[in-house]
Parts: sequence; C-alpha cells; structure tokens
Amino acid sequence: MSSRPSAGPLRLEPTPSRRLAALVLAAHMGAAAVALSLPGLLPLRFLLALLVALSLLRVWPAVVRRVAVTWGPEGDWWWRDRAGERAVRLRADSYCSPAVVVLRFEAPRWRRDVVLLPDSLDPEVLRRLRVRLRLEGAGTPES
Repeated sequence: MSSRPSAGPLRLEPTPSRRLAALVLAAHMGAAAVALSLPGLLPLRFLLALLVALSLLRVWPAVVRRVAVTWGPEGDWWWRDRAGERAVRLRADSYCSPAVVVLRFEAPRWRRDVVLLPDSLDPEVLRRLRVRLRLEGAGTPES
C-alpha cells in the first residue's frame, strides 16, 4: 500500500503574472532612483544604477518564463520549457501561502524557481496545488 494519497498528476501551466511583473519593475525602478539620488560622485551613482539595471535583466526572464510543471501521482516532478523536459526535484525551501507559492526545483547542475501568484494560474489548480503541498510536504530536505 502506498503512503501517498491517491492523486492524479497535477499539471501547472502558469502564465506570466502582471502583479509580479509590476512588483519587480517597481522595486528595481525604486532602487535605481535611490541610487541616482545618493550623495557622492556622479559616476558612482550611475554605476549603482547600472547594477540595478543588470539585476533587472537577470530577474526578468523568470518573471515572464513560459514553463509547464507536472507533479506526478508518485511524487515525481517534471519541468518542461523551450529547452525540453527534465525530471526535477522539489526543494524543501519551497514556500506556500495564500498570497504566493514559490516552487524551487533542482536537478544536477540546474536550479529554477516558479513564483505563482493568484493571477498566474487557474484558481482551482492553485487550490489543488496548495492542498497537495500541505498534505505531502513542500519538498525533500537538502543534503
């Protein structure tokens, strides 16, 4: 007899969240404004603003990423994006709350996160995900 509850595969196909995009843009624009308004040498302020812009360039692909994640009935996870499909493991430091779900995945030499806000996933699928995470746990402990 299996220790896992009987559940079919849960397929997540989130769309880019407008809320998350707005939060990321607002945070980076605010940081750039603060960097430019600091006292001191102008070149140093521009360098700080450039670093903020580079941070936005690094974070933005995760905000608009098109991905499909499947949670199989046996607890296995599959990640599919433009690069193909791979078996992944849900990390224990994933986070689940009513406002946001952060799924942190890893495979050998590979790590990705999926941030799910209520506007990025069908409400029923998001509810099922939260319930299943609560019942089965957010992930396996890291070694």
